[in-house]
This record gives sequence, structure tokens and C-alpha cells, in this order.
Amino acid sequence: MHGCGGLSVLLYGMRPAAPFVAILSAVIIFVVTFIPAPNDVRRRRQASANLEIENLMAALEQYRRDCGRYPTAEEGLRALVDRPEARGWQGPYVKAASLWDTWKRPFVYRPGEPPEVVSYGVDGKPGGQSFDADITSRRLWRLAAPTPSEVMFRVVLTGVWLAGWVGLTWAGLYPYWGKLRRWKTRVC
Repeated sequence: MHGCGGLSVLLYGMRPAAPFVAILSAVIIFVVTFIPAPNDVRRRRQASANLEIENLMAALEQYRRDCGRYPTAEEGLRALVDRPEARGWQGPYVKAASLWDTWKRPFVYRPGEPPEVVSYGVDGKPGGQSFDADITSRRLWRLAAPTPSEVMFRVVLTGVWLAGWVGLTWAGLYPYWGKLRRWKTRVC
């Protein structure tokens, strides 16, 4: 008995390919949509230092409200943890571990109105460019430009995402492909 379907359709008609391509394309789109960009460890630490400085600045403001002044240069950020010679102190305002940046170096405190809190970045030295740049309470959230590897990852990810959509579109049009092209190879 010779009929249409089964192996002959799989080998010659290729109709089962459309659902497979649709599923594969949908999986590609789903996975690529939820893959986070490979943030460089340096970028994550830079963002973390910005958050820590924001928290220290909030603690310094609370200290000022309670004590009527900011800590002196001698007291430094340690005044947020240990009771200084100041009236109205209601601390500790932060944990002692908060006085160290993400590179395990102490934050630099510069008194003033308002005071400045600084992390010297990856290299631990004043100044610098990109990830080595200082992170300061006066210029928060100025993150380094994307690295070439981050840019390339985004380009490749976009290409894979577009390929997934092309595959999904092809799978959706596949049942109509024979009618559009006006030819079919039938084995039956």
C-alpha cells in the first residue's frame, strides 16, 4: 500500500519542519530576551559603589539632622558607626562594613557643605578614566562607557534574536509556501 504521509512526507515534503522551526525559534526568542548582558565585574562594582555612596550620603544627612552638623575631618565616616563627641547622636547610622567600597578600600571623606564621599575606583588612585575613574557623591551614576566585548555581545544577541523572529515568521508562512510558489513535489 502506497500512500501520502509518514516517512515520505518527512523526507520529501518537509512539512514536519515548520512546527520544529516554530518551536526552536520561539525558544531562541525567549532565551535571548531574558539573557542579561554580561556585565563586566568592574561595571557591577562601579554600580555597587554608587549605591554605597548614596547610602552613606543619606546616613550623613540623618547625622546632620540629629547632631546639627556633619562629621568633622577628624571624625570622618567613622562617626556614622561609633559615637563621636556630638550631641544628639542616635546612631549607628550604617554598619561598619559600609565604610569600605566594593574594592575593600575605605571610602574617602571630605568635609564641607555638603560633604563629599569618594571611592577611587578599580585602581585605587585619584583620577583615572573609564573604570579607574573616581566615584564621588558629587558625580554619582556616571558609569564607564560599554566595553568592546559588551558592545559585541549586544550585536550578536540582536542578530540571534532577529534570526529567531525570521525562523518564527518562516514557520508561520511555511504551510502557504507551496501555494505562493505554485509548485510542489509529491511523492504519493
